[in-house]
Amino acid sequence: MRKIKLLLAVAMAGSIGGNACAMAGSTEESPACIVSGADKLPEGLNGDAICTAVRAATRKLSSDFSVEIRVVSASSLAARISLHDGKTLPEQKMAVSDRQLDSRSIERFALAIANAVAGSATR
Repeated sequence: MRKIKLLLAVAMAGSIGGNACAMAGSTEESPACIVSGADKLPEGLNGDAICTAVRAATRKLSSDFSVEIRVVSASSLAARISLHDGKTLPEQKMAVSDRQLDSRSIERFALAIANAVAGSATR
């Protein structure tokens, strides 16, 4: 529960400001993160919030990957994850059917990205 609260706080802190994120290795431990279509996000969310959530969810993993997140609509996201060796993981998709995206759905999507990256290491 504490981890969820921490991730939520990080995601909320990242939601203040711009509409897109191009985080190209701000630290050695941060994966590259690009968000396109952030203008489709519901009010109160932005690309920075998504990249912050991805960074928080993947902080214990190798940063040898990049993620390109596409905001499909106010209720749907898709992500393309590229590994350092040139491999691309299957596209990650997330949609909510009963409402628009919120910080909790962004957090769940970031965790799904982290799980995909972690799972690629065991293959």
